Amino acid sequence: MTPDCHSSGQTQRIGSMSRRGNHYIKSILIECARMAVRKDPALLLFYKQLLPGMNTNKAIVKVAGKLLNRIRYIPTNEKE
Repeated sequence: MTPDCHSSGQTQRIGSMSRRGNHYIKSILIECARMAVRKDPALLLFYKQLLPGMNTNKAIVKVAGKLLNRIRYIPTNEKE
């Protein structure tokens, strides 16, 4: 889920999602984000706030990143 980054000196351009990483895990995470938007009110609100300014697929990728942060929080802070 990392963005593609091109930097040279003072210039830094951040692009779309990079092709690095496991393709299957990315696609599963995107599908989980689609399901989470339907089930979780907080993620639905975040998704609806993103929609006026961007494409639906890009908004789902942002939701997937937020979902990934939630998943990472659990083992990091030893919470249930």
